[in-house]
Amino acid sequence: MIRPHVILRPGEYVGRLPWWLRRFSRGGTVLAPAPASRTIQPIDVRDVARFTLDLAARNATGVYNLATPIGRDTYGAMLQACAQVTGASTEIVRGG
Repeated sequence: MIRPHVILRPGEYVGRLPWWLRRFSRGGTVLAPAPASRTIQPIDVRDVARFTLDLAARNATGVYNLATPIGRDTYGAMLQACAQVTGASTEIVRGG
């Protein structure tokens, strides 16, 4: 059994990242989750597929949690990247 965290793909379609990008592109004050160091653990769908196919090929059993390493990615870094790629003038305000 695989238990993936948030699965993303190129052109991500679930709405999380596109929502943030659209919000940042409008500019102004952006309310964001606090703290900025809060970790996120997205995983690329291609990695999930490769891992799952490998398990099937080996007839592996067990439970596997699929996620990026804890602490590698943060909300703060993701939102800073959104601000940078949109080029909009924004102020990030942290909520509780």
